[in-house]
Amino acid sequence: GKLVVVPEMRGEDVLDGSTVLLTEKLSGEEDPPEGVVAVLTPDAVDVLSHVAVRARTMGIFLATCFDADVWESVRQLKGQYVSVSAKAGAVMVEVAAEAAGGADTAATSAGLAGKKVTVPRPAPSEELWVQEDAISACKAAGAKSHNLVALRNALPDWIHIPQSAVVPYGVLDRVLRSPENATAARRYQE
Repeated sequence: GKLVVVPEMRGEDVLDGSTVLLTEKLSGEEDPPEGVVAVLTPDAVDVLSHVAVRARTMGIFLATCFDADVWESVRQLKGQYVSVSAKAGAVMVEVAAEAAGGADTAATSAGLAGKKVTVPRPAPSEELWVQEDAISACKAAGAKSHNLVALRNALPDWIHIPQSAVVPYGVLDRVLRSPENATAARRYQE
């Protein structure tokens, strides 16, 4: 679809044709606009957030880019027709050779067809868990964890919420690779 960059996604918008939406801000409470086939954002949203559930049920590709340089590379494709896919644990954004209607795009005539931008997954955490005071620095923790820390920091002292910890990205794979978990790992792979 055509790559459109917006400051924030608004569900009441209606976009023409197939649109790949780059939204600078995503809280998780938005509805995807009509005409969107993919949403890319630098904001991590929880897999159970409203927007994630709606994206899944509507068949919309939703991905987060944590790397500022990669995000800027994708932004440079604004206005061009791109294809977005997930391959080998990474998100691929490629300039499409033709628009959905079959017409050559300006990108193709400028020699940019086939340009790829890869959005990698975060690196697995070296820690088995992360205590709450260290969550802000953990790149392998999800949006819900970061949002809970922000909430705790924003609340007045007289409001108390339970302490929390995070089992960050990559820990399950690491635990399953342990020799004592070989049987569980085989069952998991089945």
